[in-house]
Amino acid sequence: MKGVYFVRYLDPDFEAKAKDKEGLFTKILGRDKAIQAPQYRVQLTSAGDAGTQVRVFDSEGKQERSTTGDRILTLLKEQMR
Repeated sequence: MKGVYFVRYLDPDFEAKAKDKEGLFTKILGRDKAIQAPQYRVQLTSAGDAGTQVRVFDSEGKQERSTTGDRILTLLKEQMR
C-alpha cells in the first residue's frame, strides 16, 4: 500500500501561539479570527512484510519530527481501530 494524502491539522500548541500573537485591540473586542490550520502531507509506503510505513511531512516537504507529527500519527492510529 502506498499513497500521499494532504491533511490540515490545527495543533493545540500552534493555535495557542497564534492567539497570543493577536493584537490587544482584537482581544479587547473579543473578535477571534479564524486560525488557518497548517497543511501536512501524510505519506504511506510499503515496508515489505512489516506492513506499511506512515510518515508526516510539513508544508515544505521536511519530515515532521515534532510533537505535532506524533499527534497526527496518534490520531490516525486511533481512527484506524
